[in-house]
Amino acid sequence: MLSTERFYAIRHDDPDSASCLWDRFEADGFATAFQTRSWVKAIRETLIARRDADLFMVEVREVGSEKPWMLLPFCRWTCFGLRVIEFVSLGVSDLAMPVMAAEDAVAGAAEAQSLWQAVLAGLPKADLVKID
Repeated sequence: MLSTERFYAIRHDDPDSASCLWDRFEADGFATAFQTRSWVKAIRETLIARRDADLFMVEVREVGSEKPWMLLPFCRWTCFGLRVIEFVSLGVSDLAMPVMAAEDAVAGAAEAQSLWQAVLAGLPKADLVKID
């Protein structure tokens, strides 16, 4: 891959395909209670199933080193005819953020912009991206 950006994204339409990395980030990195696999699994089995939503993960990696930096759990569902993407919450979590590697931090605005552009590039098509 040729890129001038620092980061790129991989979308996992099957969240279980990112389970090893997710477990590693939970054990050695940073995740709130609302980003743990057990929490997301509970939402997947209840709320996501009832809304006929799709659960997917966006993994962000560093260009060159291929080092994974973060996983972002998202869902996509239809609301009033619009395809909406949001963090996995569906109104029951009060904090939405990525599951992150422990030692990584974005140093400045340019890196943060590169990281966010990678996340956006990893999202499937939608009418609205809603991040509260």
